[in-house]
Amino acid sequence: METIFNSLGGEFTTPFDVIEKKLVSIKAFIFDWDGVFHSGTKNEKSESTFSEIDAMGSNILRFSYWLNNNKQMPVVGVISGGNNPTAIHFAQRQHYDFITTKAINKNQAIKHICEKYYIKPSEIAFAFDDILDISIAKICGLRFLVANNSTPLFKNYVIDNQLCDYITANTGGKNAVREITELIAGLNNNFNQAVTHRIDFSETYKQYWTERGNIKTEIIKN
Repeated sequence: METIFNSLGGEFTTPFDVIEKKLVSIKAFIFDWDGVFHSGTKNEKSESTFSEIDAMGSNILRFSYWLNNNKQMPVVGVISGGNNPTAIHFAQRQHYDFITTKAINKNQAIKHICEKYYIKPSEIAFAFDDILDISIAKICGLRFLVANNSTPLFKNYVIDNQLCDYITANTGGKNAVREITELIAGLNNNFNQAVTHRIDFSETYKQYWTERGNIKTEIIKN
């Protein structure tokens, strides 16, 4: 699998086997929004877009975790520095646990999340793309940097300071979230199993789907 993602253009800044070991203790998957789920382009109403390809990826990621952890759901959410109605809609539609808006100080946001869900920063996998996310990347257990060819100095800063474990081949506008979620599900060694259950809409998947549907998204406004 390491070869597959390397050939795609992904870059493992932490050895593959170390990432595998880190993933065992992960209980939460948190995403930045702008530049991660989309290209970073917004209109005057702060509206953006999202991709169904990424939505399916995050769903398979959660199901993969659920299968591997005695049918326990991971904590999943978005921490955004903006107030994006599209992001709120997406989080609610996907039944994420939370979305934090206007999180200018993202370190404070992550502290609140850890306290609320009884998790440690070391138990969080975080997908990010830019400078405002570094305060979280410094403390999380796994970090995925979404590629952006226009930020070579920032990329070098992240690598030099050991602030990420994997850099995506794809950008936020090209389904980087799907790349990250497939990588994690692959590391869980049950990607094919998860996909087969979803295709068949098996009884196992139905149970997961019902539990996912019962999650009410908390909107945390800073």
